[in-house]
Amino acid sequence: MRKSKKLKRDRFHYSFLMEITTHEFYGEKKRPHGMASAFGNATYVKKTYCGLLRKIEKRIRQIVTADEPLKMLLLKDLEILDREAKSISKNNNNDLEIIAGLFRVVAHILGWDHLDGNFHRTVIFYQTKEQEKESLRNVSQLNLEPAGLFEAYHKRRIITRLRSEGLSYAQVALVLDMSETSVKQLEKAGHIDQIYKDRIQRHS
Repeated sequence: MRKSKKLKRDRFHYSFLMEITTHEFYGEKKRPHGMASAFGNATYVKKTYCGLLRKIEKRIRQIVTADEPLKMLLLKDLEILDREAKSISKNNNNDLEIIAGLFRVVAHILGWDHLDGNFHRTVIFYQTKEQEKESLRNVSQLNLEPAGLFEAYHKRRIITRLRSEGLSYAQVALVLDMSETSVKQLEKAGHIDQIYKDRIQRHS
């Protein structure tokens, strides 16, 4: 009979996913690497969760300014989550309560209503031109290593050629099996060419 892996039995265990999740909040360049094994320690997990919740609360207070009921809902959700996070220990298994609390935050941010399950809020995510530029640059540098970089570089060349031949964004998207939005974003991402050329020069 095959034995279950120990990591799957233990609540607190090595978690690379949790390590890179903290990077989403602090930035990969600002966080120590190689901390995945630290999540085998309940105290470290508690400290990390509480820190992330503080950042989420701060961000909510900054951006939810035109919908006071939503703000109150989210802050209440975070209050409950913070209470659960602070009670994390080896002997207190409240994982399900924490997962439920996170789902509540998602439900409220995306506009679901508690009573009828319908949407009674219009959710808008917006980027300024400068934010879009920096976001594209960061995503490209994160995900294009190295096969993805090669693919993106050559897709950009194909997009440029097809557009010069008069094809619409919809037609280019169909040819490349991409969304129109992705085609337009990749077309704008001129820094990919420089990253690709720099990589080629370093390895030539």
